Amino acid sequence: MTDETPSLGAIVEDREHGSEAIVINTPSTTADEWHVQGRGTVAADNPTYPAGDPVVVVLHRPAYEEHFPLYSGGRPLLLDDLFVRDINHYAFPASRLETTGRVDTPTVPIEAIRPSPYHARSFDAEANRAFIDDIAEAGEPPGPPLVRVRSHDPLDLELLNGHKRTWAAAVAGLDEIPVWAIYQLGDVEAARAWANRHLDEYTGRQRRLAEQRLRDRLGAHVATDIIADHTGGTAHADD
Repeated sequence: MTDETPSLGAIVEDREHGSEAIVINTPSTTADEWHVQGRGTVAADNPTYPAGDPVVVVLHRPAYEEHFPLYSGGRPLLLDDLFVRDINHYAFPASRLETTGRVDTPTVPIEAIRPSPYHARSFDAEANRAFIDDIAEAGEPPGPPLVRVRSHDPLDLELLNGHKRTWAAAVAGLDEIPVWAIYQLGDVEAARAWANRHLDEYTGRQRRLAEQRLRDRLGAHVATDIIADHTGGTAHADD
């Protein structure tokens, strides 16, 4: 057994039954504190494991492939959403699970990726020729763009960060690129995530255009809150 808690996106094997699962949440609580509806605590359900073990929440491989096939860690899945959608997930003491690997960063068709509706930059191929050529040679952009998953069928992804990388990859002739995919993100949360990564990096003209788009899509009250509250997160220089 190991004292190390599996991380988000880890592939784990249940030591009791040998089934494979993906770690999707690691709540800051222990097995004797986490209650499972109708079954008592995780510790009571797993008496041969330490009651003070950290809790690890997983999806078994079939549920992962059906509902969250682009998930590769980074951000925990929201358990309330899984309850509402009746998606089976399971909580275990950490030492019951053996880490066997990690899910791969997913690769998706560029044609399935749309820009953020608030994106207000344009890019020139000649001015970025060296960047485009580097991507063509590498076969992928320098770091996966960040997207939110809007739907799987058809695949519909919205950029939160990485517009220039995605554009340059398309100009370079790539059909697919790796992405970091975020699930369970609504329109307002997505707008806030985008604003935190971009508004401080925009020129005055770009910012005015982006802020107007926020107001047009979300209403003046919500847009004003996002604009006032954005944390000034740092965007990549190529976004």
